[in-house]
Amino acid sequence: MRKKPLLQPLLAAMLLLLFSCRKDQQVESNQPSSNDQIISKVKLWLETEKSKLYANKTANVDVLKKYLDYSNLRIEDSDNGEQIVSIPITKKFNNDQNSIPSLVLLLNNAGNIRRGNVVLFKPKVNGAYTTIPDKVLPGIYSTSEVKVDGQFRFLNIAGHWVYQLDYENGRLNSSGLIKTKEDATGVGRTNSDCLDWYLVTNWYDWEGNYVGQTHEYVGTTCPGSCGDPMNQTLCPDYEDPGNDDFYEFARARYHTWTVANSVTSAQLYVGSTELIKGKVLAGSPNGGYFTHISHNNDFCSGCNANNVNGVWVPSNISVNYSQNAASSSIQGNLWYQGVSYPVGNNISWLFYEVF
Repeated sequence: MRKKPLLQPLLAAMLLLLFSCRKDQQVESNQPSSNDQIISKVKLWLETEKSKLYANKTANVDVLKKYLDYSNLRIEDSDNGEQIVSIPITKKFNNDQNSIPSLVLLLNNAGNIRRGNVVLFKPKVNGAYTTIPDKVLPGIYSTSEVKVDGQFRFLNIAGHWVYQLDYENGRLNSSGLIKTKEDATGVGRTNSDCLDWYLVTNWYDWEGNYVGQTHEYVGTTCPGSCGDPMNQTLCPDYEDPGNDDFYEFARARYHTWTVANSVTSAQLYVGSTELIKGKVLAGSPNGGYFTHISHNNDFCSGCNANNVNGVWVPSNISVNYSQNAASSSIQGNLWYQGVSYPVGNNISWLFYEVF
């Protein structure tokens, strides 16, 4: 018998408790009248989503609804006129008292719910928070500025584990997706209908540059095994697989590029660094879209402002972006031994080339 890693049983135990129907633990919600319209939308959306689920997952949504604490519902502004609604879920179901569960919903600029997840926030320091702090969710989804240290695990509303994000020192430290072995490595099982599942994690440095990827085995599912609570986090929720693997989150990167190389006989180098932000989005042709660009700094390697043998003087710098492309242009003069060398360059990027 295959031994399952510790990670999967912990998730399964949590979800087993979440989806154990104990009517005596139903949260009594004192719903503020000002939130009645939002609450009605949430209830209707949950019912609509339930109709799209596999039959063995629908009961999970019914139980989830009983644990929603509408009295502490919070609404925050996001980008493009959207809003984020977060509803705490009572921790009575959660045997991991270090995780803070919430139902998080994204409202488009027309006020309609376009997406929702159960989000489990696990602070780096146990007990540091009792709820997801203000401005954290807008940071995750739009600004990429997240001022807490910890892990955010995103589940579909019926329990399927989709992705997770880890933040440290105000930056995105890693992002992980749940994938089958074939999707993760390109090599599937042979002579078996079972699926091996992996957490595929991308790691980033302090500037947002990709530095590596890890694959962690988290469990196996086989035909007929999805009724087992131990497999609830891996078995799909939706009959349409496109609904199961949706993810979105903001990223930021300090991106350095070459303006000019091997200038003068001294082989001087001129570079520029731009702060570029975007949203990583499942299903997007380029992997997402840009949301911001600003010039951070320009520099000359080998130059010295106090030495005539290499002084860089920028004269014009401009940056621009659309959802599909970001660009930077820089011109200036490089002075070397009393001679001015005009230097200029421009560059543009597609989303996947940056992120």
